Amino acid sequence: MSIVTSAPTTCKSADDTVTIAKPTVASSAVSSSSSTLADWLWSPVLRGPMLGMVWRLSSRGKVARVITGSYEPEQTAAFCKYINRGDVVFDIGAATGYYTMLSSHLVGATGKVVAFEPEPKNYRTLTSHVRANRLRQVTTLNHALGGEAGKLRFGGGSGSGTSRLCSNGEIEVEVRTLDTVAAELQLRPTHMKIDVEGAELALLLGGKTTIQSAKPILFLSTHPSLTAGVHQDCCQLLQSWGYELLPMLGTSFEQTTELVALPKS
Repeated sequence: MSIVTSAPTTCKSADDTVTIAKPTVASSAVSSSSSTLADWLWSPVLRGPMLGMVWRLSSRGKVARVITGSYEPEQTAAFCKYINRGDVVFDIGAATGYYTMLSSHLVGATGKVVAFEPEPKNYRTLTSHVRANRLRQVTTLNHALGGEAGKLRFGGGSGSGTSRLCSNGEIEVEVRTLDTVAAELQLRPTHMKIDVEGAELALLLGGKTTIQSAKPILFLSTHPSLTAGVHQDCCQLLQSWGYELLPMLGTSFEQTTELVALPKS
């Protein structure tokens, strides 16, 4: 059911004047007792590389920062630096879709984005963002990626991007390997964003063939507070595969858990 109507308005930024849609809410949108008003409200993104896209106000993420173009500026800058038109991006641990949307803008109509998100509520919000912004170059998949295929418990998070594979998780999710999915999709990723709350090493090992053959640029977030030693293990593995590691935050890859991994030529 469509519940958002649009009226054109003009939004000025420091560099541009663009016409964007100003979302309004149809009266039927608030009739459901199981929904809040925020569930039906959307806002245009007012600044930054996603200018003119729309973002759901109940998306559980850092809504104000997304709308004002100030969400994770260092990581966003890295995406803008390395991703180009026509590229193929795998967003692994997509949460509600910020980097999916950013990547879709950067790759354009000739590129491709595949977003992986196992958590059900996040996945619903992710797909709503894709539909609302008419991102035809985006494919969404509702499962986790790991070291081997199977079923695992998932949950334990307090925010939109903090749930993880864990033995006491509230739900059971399907887990597949990156190598299997890439082969089925017949895609060679040029870039991969990996943010999987401590399961980074298992994911890399489950994608060894794909990573070693396609040599994608990796945007990697490690979570040593959840999995001891995972940062060092991932760094050592990627270096053994011929990657150069650069910090997105901090001064060296040893001092940060936010990395760009570049394949050496």
